[in-house]
Amino acid sequence: MRITQLAILNQIARSGTPTIGELAEALVMERGGLAHNLKPLVRDGLVEIRADSKDRRNRLVALTAAGRKKREQSANAWKRAQAGFEEAFGVTKLPSLRKVLGLIVSNEFATAFSRRSTQR
Repeated sequence: MRITQLAILNQIARSGTPTIGELAEALVMERGGLAHNLKPLVRDGLVEIRADSKDRRNRLVALTAAGRKKREQSANAWKRAQAGFEEAFGVTKLPSLRKVLGLIVSNEFATAFSRRSTQR
């Protein structure tokens, strides 16, 4: 399972039964990109898409029993990988790494990076 697929399963679990539009918005994805990523999850029986009984134009996305099981298995694998990384990297260094990663994904860094890129 790809990390993007796990993110989709996790967001569906948090949201209950979102519409495709709500799910795309929560994941900060375009609807077309989300539809592309949902196809293998539907094919594998992890997710189902059905019409909203209140508004047939909307499509609702829900986890299946297999999807809930796969999500649990993936969470356990993620925890093992995280523990392995922490052991190899060193728990005392993690706060510094998180701080740097937080800076990299910040608006402050994006603005500074963009400014430098346009100056060249």
